[in-house]
Amino acid sequence: WMISRRIEAPPSVEIDEFGILILPFENLSPSETFNDLASALDTEVRKTLARNPIFKVVARTSSIAIQRERISSEDIANRFGVSFVLEGEVTVTDGILQVSTSLIEAITGIVRWSSEYEGPPEAILQFQSDIAAAVIANVTNEISRVDASKRYGDATNALAFQEFLKGREVFRNADGDAGLVVAVNHFDNAISLDPGFSAALAIKARLFVYR
Repeated sequence: WMISRRIEAPPSVEIDEFGILILPFENLSPSETFNDLASALDTEVRKTLARNPIFKVVARTSSIAIQRERISSEDIANRFGVSFVLEGEVTVTDGILQVSTSLIEAITGIVRWSSEYEGPPEAILQFQSDIAAAVIANVTNEISRVDASKRYGDATNALAFQEFLKGREVFRNADGDAGLVVAVNHFDNAISLDPGFSAALAIKARLFVYR
């Protein structure tokens, strides 16, 4: 979608040259089942940039609110003091994951960088790393020092990551113990594939407390 509408904004704040707001990536797939995939993608890019001490990264809750308002990139800059806005779209068709991203100069609305990625859904971990590295390189004009070993919840196995997303989706929509059992099975699969996957371990522990 395009950032277009201008609104009356509060007094502008000082613009940080390394400030960035990452809009929630949109799922354009025919099925809504890939909403979590899109969400996980922008979440990991946000987390990777937030670990870099030079960046000022706007929280996801604020990014969601801004997306709903559909305001201009200039208004985003003035409200949050950021120099850049990152937007993205995710599509999964016939088993192929396609991701398109654009890095926008917030004040001018000019696209600084854009790219497209295509591969199997298991490639999402690599896409996350590549997008974050490209943003850092384009903002800082230097080779990225992103720690490629860090992933969503410290996942290092793409299949484990997929099992985690499936389990989380089942848990969110579970209606009774049967759904919870299915969710636990997915989390167990994720942990079996990647024993150090902290997010899967944590959500499984919370699920047992929930039960």
